[in-house]
Amino acid sequence: MRLINVRTMQLEEFHSGQAPKYAILSHRWELEEVSFQDMTDPQIFGKKGYGKIQSAAWLAKNKGLSYLWVDTCCIDKNSSSELTEAINSMYRWYQEAEICFAFLTDVEIHKHEISTSVWFTRGWTLQELIAPRNVAFHDKNWVFLGTKEQLATYLAQATGISLDVLVGKSNPSSCSVAQRMSWAAKRKTERIEDRAYSLLGIFDVSMPMLYGEGERSFTRLQEEIIKHSDDHSIFAWDRGHKGFFGGYSGLLATSPSQFVMCQSVVRSSRELVSTGGFSITNVGLSIQLLTVPWGMETYLSILNCNIKDRHHERLGIFLERLYSSHHEPQFARVQYAGATVQPVLLEQVMKDSQRRIRHVHVRQTIIDPPLRRWHGFRLHELKLPDYNAQELVQAEFRFRSTLRHRLRYEPEEIQYAQAYLPNGVQGLPPRPIFFPMPSGRGTAVVIYLEPSKKDKHGERVCWMKFGFDEDFCPMCIMGRRRSLWGGNSAHLAVTPQSFDDAEHTPGEHALLFRNDWIIKNAGDVHIKDMAALWQSRDFCILRGHRDRGLDVKIPFLRMHVSVRLEPVPEGYAPYNKPDSLLAGMQVWTINVNSWQDMTGNGRVKTAMGAGELLVRSLDDIFG
Repeated sequence: MRLINVRTMQLEEFHSGQAPKYAILSHRWELEEVSFQDMTDPQIFGKKGYGKIQSAAWLAKNKGLSYLWVDTCCIDKNSSSELTEAINSMYRWYQEAEICFAFLTDVEIHKHEISTSVWFTRGWTLQELIAPRNVAFHDKNWVFLGTKEQLATYLAQATGISLDVLVGKSNPSSCSVAQRMSWAAKRKTERIEDRAYSLLGIFDVSMPMLYGEGERSFTRLQEEIIKHSDDHSIFAWDRGHKGFFGGYSGLLATSPSQFVMCQSVVRSSRELVSTGGFSITNVGLSIQLLTVPWGMETYLSILNCNIKDRHHERLGIFLERLYSSHHEPQFARVQYAGATVQPVLLEQVMKDSQRRIRHVHVRQTIIDPPLRRWHGFRLHELKLPDYNAQELVQAEFRFRSTLRHRLRYEPEEIQYAQAYLPNGVQGLPPRPIFFPMPSGRGTAVVIYLEPSKKDKHGERVCWMKFGFDEDFCPMCIMGRRRSLWGGNSAHLAVTPQSFDDAEHTPGEHALLFRNDWIIKNAGDVHIKDMAALWQSRDFCILRGHRDRGLDVKIPFLRMHVSVRLEPVPEGYAPYNKPDSLLAGMQVWTINVNSWQDMTGNGRVKTAMGAGELLVRSLDDIFG
């Protein structure tokens, strides 16, 4: 460590731990600053920057101190190793100084507020304000303005820094990572790398200086913080605070400015569940988080942090699964419905039956392409066995997203087809119907065909539901007449009256879209003699794969049910297409057809293609 002897104005070098008491200067760099090399130059007196060094030396001498440290001239910046050592040591040097003189060149007593000084907007001066025990502020004429302790309340309001941290009652580490980042959110540095390097002392970490690396420096800073801290608030940054989010992102911020809204983000006093630590690996940041399905392939991931004094909440961020060939799926941070950080009630999380701890990997640089799946279903074909075309056009569709019902065709279209088309309503083209999911997972659509007297024994499938499970696998439940009405979600609705009135009675309507038929594989029973079980249990459940979908042929029902991803082509604009369904997206497309087993071997298969056929009784699920 080099110090200026305030009597000789010469530099003297001291080994670690042997430095005498010294003062330190905090200032804003301007033109004609004095460098290390200038200190031996006879022309030094002509430099503008030398005047403030002399004034600071005079103040130090008046305080009974013999030495002064100034960043411009006490570091040989031509030596990269010395510069790295100095930057990593600088917080400690300010901390160990007897007094710090803060020189505000753009403030004049009685004319300007102290907080209007550019000094408060610079990155390096953050640690120069926090680290020293004593800070004395001086205006452009070196007139004394007050000490940090005297101005503490004012400075805390102006900077957002905790009052206890400013006056030295608390260490910066008592504040969350997000809070400390927020102190630097509005500060600037001449070089982009210095936004990270100036924060090393605030987080008590060290790392080499690599000027020219750009934003990577801030990523490295966060990686160093992660090595020593399990504070989830480092992920609570909000790139959307200005209404913009740049698509897919890693878990780490790219700039301190993304923490500008985090002054009140604190670590939660109690973890909901033990999720373990997190670390940087060769497949990205590896972390376990409690997750709740929120949107198509998107999970609200719960962080162990909350807004101060709102202990009944946690903050969550949105992670979307990406297309990846790796065994462990890759995720990216995304914005959902305009939000990048979502407060959520603890009670809501703990009551969610599909919450789950997930081990995710997130690369800081996203290289895996997004899945771009529309959150919902598209119905293409509905041709159930034993139904004629006239019955099928009367199929009723109920939408979870709107709490409304509709037919596939308008009454006028059906009348026209009956009157003028050679094949009647059979000649109507299969108009697509779109069933958006308003959020998360669960039941998206209910399909109902009114039982007919022709079906004397009630054998025909007369209702179906489609939805997504917690892993966004497409699922279907179907039943016959005896399973229409009952008190749980293995039935269509509670009573015929509740079904008819559902559109006008949201509480009853909600029973149509209960999600408890969508449960995990535990308890699933694969039945060889499915035909006999169908006779006694009245419904069955199909589960697809989250990528390959569902493609199941059911011999005893003579049905083929397919739910597959299909791309949306350019120019695709059918009637009632949702605005959110964009070209290039993939949409889960439903096709239900009659099917006849032509193999002649009489065998019944429990699973075909990518799906599973699960036949359960009510007792199997709800008993």
